[in-house]
Amino acid sequence: MQPYHLAKLIQWAPAGKLKSRKRMQKVVFLLQAAGCAEFDADFILHHYGPYSQDVAALTDQMVSAGLLLEEAEPNQQIGSSYSYRLSDSAKNSLERFEREESGKQMAARLEPFQDRAEELFKTDLKELEYAATVVYFHRQEPNWKIAETKTCSFKNLEAGGASVRAATALAKRFVA
Repeated sequence: MQPYHLAKLIQWAPAGKLKSRKRMQKVVFLLQAAGCAEFDADFILHHYGPYSQDVAALTDQMVSAGLLLEEAEPNQQIGSSYSYRLSDSAKNSLERFEREESGKQMAARLEPFQDRAEELFKTDLKELEYAATVVYFHRQEPNWKIAETKTCSFKNLEAGGASVRAATALAKRFVA
């Protein structure tokens, strides 16, 4: 995954602001599952579902370079939640890059995933977490019922509950 890809994802976020690191991780994971090869990152299973050190490191690098602006917001459950938006210099660089031939090509490869990303930005964060976890288990064992059962066990959820059914339905829409 390159800085351009993460910048483009953040540009697609509502009002150009991607709310929460967790959402970023799950959106990248689910777009990757949907076939977006540009979001090439390795994921492991973490307490909050699939997590990529690659995505976290790239985010930190872009914040350090001044390409991403990071805002800490109070969160009663975890202390702080972080949101990201592009700096003005990053927006300008993105526009210039996309006028070049190589930028046009990269933009064209991402464009089919924009609507899906926008859908994920609107999805409840818990549902996103559960759906990504279902997909994670589905990748190990391509059986939806087993993936759902493993997710319920891992997340301590009631099997067959409304939240699990909604998450599984979302997961199924994003697996290529």
